[in-house]
Amino acid sequence: MRVRHCILSFTLVALATVAHAEPIRLSTAGASSLGGLDVHRGAVAELQSSRAFARLFFDERSFPNAEDVDAVHVLTNGLIVLSTAAAATLGSPPLTFRDGDLVAYDPLHDTASVIFSESAHFTGNQDIDAVFVRANGTLVLSTRDAASLGDPPVAFTGGDLVAYDPVLRDASILVPSGRFVDGGENVDAVHLLPDGRVALSVERDVGAGLGGITFRDGDIVLYDPVTDEASLFLAESAFSDDEDVDALHLGCGNGLVESDEECDEAGETIACHADCTIPTCGDGVLDPALGEQCDDQGESAICDRDCTTVACGDGVTNATAGEGCDDGGESALCDTDCTPAACGDGTINSSAGEACDAAGESVACDADCTTAVCGDATLNATRGESCDDGGTLDGDCCSASCLLDLAGTPCPDDGNACTTIDACDGAGSCEHRAVPAPDCRRPTVAGKATLMIKDKPVDEKDKLVWKWTRGPVTLLEDFGSPETTDDYTLCLYEDGQASSALRARVRIPAGETCRGRACWRLRRSGLKYLDKDLTPDGALKLDLKEGAVSGKAKITMQARGEQLTLPALPLAPPFRVQLLADNGICWEARYDAAGIRTNDETLLRARSE
Repeated sequence: MRVRHCILSFTLVALATVAHAEPIRLSTAGASSLGGLDVHRGAVAELQSSRAFARLFFDERSFPNAEDVDAVHVLTNGLIVLSTAAAATLGSPPLTFRDGDLVAYDPLHDTASVIFSESAHFTGNQDIDAVFVRANGTLVLSTRDAASLGDPPVAFTGGDLVAYDPVLRDASILVPSGRFVDGGENVDAVHLLPDGRVALSVERDVGAGLGGITFRDGDIVLYDPVTDEASLFLAESAFSDDEDVDALHLGCGNGLVESDEECDEAGETIACHADCTIPTCGDGVLDPALGEQCDDQGESAICDRDCTTVACGDGVTNATAGEGCDDGGESALCDTDCTPAACGDGTINSSAGEACDAAGESVACDADCTTAVCGDATLNATRGESCDDGGTLDGDCCSASCLLDLAGTPCPDDGNACTTIDACDGAGSCEHRAVPAPDCRRPTVAGKATLMIKDKPVDEKDKLVWKWTRGPVTLLEDFGSPETTDDYTLCLYEDGQASSALRARVRIPAGETCRGRACWRLRRSGLKYLDKDLTPDGALKLDLKEGAVSGKAKITMQARGEQLTLPALPLAPPFRVQLLADNGICWEARYDAAGIRTNDETLLRARSE
């Protein structure tokens, strides 16, 4: 075909649709009027499926001179693959090519490059009349005259459609010219559909026959090579004159699903966009039929990712709109204002266990978001509390009205006989100070009370022995009734300059039964305690001997084993040992540096002052 022609495009887009879809593209043998648009030869036009109007897609003036476009295909990246009826020039910088070359033209940047060279693939001068580019880069083409392609060469005529891989140089005839009634047609335009059908047009003005129908050079026919059936897709009557379609590309909007299309319903429908994509939330197109209230291609300040209008409490977290969470209302993790639930944020969240939230402590609300009440164990200074121990009783250093007791106010006894003063410290705590008991009985002769402590690597071998002799007058009744009621406690204190520090305690309980016998036994001259089980603090023996005259009273105490808690050795003199009875009488011995015989990390031996 040697006449100049135009490329026309048919776009299946409703008139009211703003978005423009990719059209059916074709070229005719001469100037024509289509959809109200006068199209000059060498131009590309777009015609709507309604046939109401067309627009210019590719301007013939892109060529320096008037040219005849013989074949066209539009790639998904927007490049136009074309061939002309004669040598031509296109692009900037100018690219000159032959009628058997295929050129990829970028209309956006006005650049062109040869993607198929006539001299590299054909054995002679050929004119490509029709082309379709598959997704894998292979070509389906037709030439005006007989030609050959491939290695080994495959010969074909102008009516054959040939599939050709320019990389592997492999060629095969896809639709032979023998399928036409006369067997001698020249295919002018071609487009392959994903289902295997072929859209084509031929050069013969009238009387071409294929697949059971007869058609003209301005008609576009859909042909199924498998069933050998054809149907008319576009009639020549769409043009204002008798035209010859020379180049063809079917795009989005033609009602036929192409390889790169998700759908094609010839315009905007509920099931398919005008750009041949399936309507989905996030595609940037508002689809009320799908229940979309908005679609900003994802989350925005006014639209949620599920294409509903942003609203705190809608159950969709929208960080762009400033939401930190959205659980569809209050939850243990999210406030009603769509901020993460946190005590102190000023929003009461009962699901999170908050009874109140004053954005901090207030007269009515504690800092932990519970209602402020004296006795709730949370100090609330704003409501005048100076303490809150969780109780509502006096006498524990924090009063029933949540005020601190003064320093020195008596507080509950800790049950330790060695801590003789139990008093409040003025800051809410009950102190149990180790103050030695006053007026305890001491030996009448210096050096007559000894203390021995052995700290062995194995706790079972630890030992404490205290001997107190030559005591003042002590009658049997002075020892009380340990066999029934009066407990005994041995206390070891380090006497510092300002205060004493309790270093060891051994309890000898009253009553009790030791291995089936009474632990305490009354003797003629006193009382004796024996517990081989060493409970509770390791006490083994305690002998209490009376002395009706001065210098005769005697006490011996032995403790040992794992239950015995020894002081850390060496001890810092002066120190003292006191034996306290629950009846209020006590016995003691004091030790200074002069009386120490041994005092290291494992052994202490000392005699009293």
